[in-house]
Amino acid sequence: MGNPDPLHAPFLSAGLAILVAALLNLDRRAFAQTGLNRPLVAGVIVGFATGDPRTGLALGIWTELLWLWRLTVGGELTPNGCAALSSVLIALNLARVLAPDLSRGLPLSPLAFFLVPVIAHLAVLPETRARKYSSRILALLNRKLKAAAESRGLPVTGGASLPRLSPEPDGRPETRP
Repeated sequence: MGNPDPLHAPFLSAGLAILVAALLNLDRRAFAQTGLNRPLVAGVIVGFATGDPRTGLALGIWTELLWLWRLTVGGELTPNGCAALSSVLIALNLARVLAPDLSRGLPLSPLAFFLVPVIAHLAVLPETRARKYSSRILALLNRKLKAAAESRGLPVTGGASLPRLSPEPDGRPETRP
């Protein structure tokens, strides 16, 4: 196969960093919620993926201090520090490789410290839309399932997301303590 083209190497590195950042961002809601998406941890990990863990650590500490008191618990939508931090780190890495004259002498751009909070607040917008549409879809499914169960003469109990059909032979709903 040979060595990759030097022009493509930064894009391969950016692709790896994007993949790592996406996996870390899953920890925010969809995965185990272990805290790997917290800016301090994500900054170091994405920093290693971009080849600049010191910048990742510096931005991670600063971003973590901004939102130390905000946890993604329950239904709260917090600024997405992981996505913002990853975006800025990947952009800084690409700028250093593709435009070395512009980034010479600036180990960490002050613009990066400004961009992280702005991008973090913007990254919440898609999640807000997704929640709005998923709650509409869930309500529609609840109505359709309830109507289907009632049309068959089956008693419907509960109401979280799916109707629970009564397993009792006399048709009474199951009671739980």
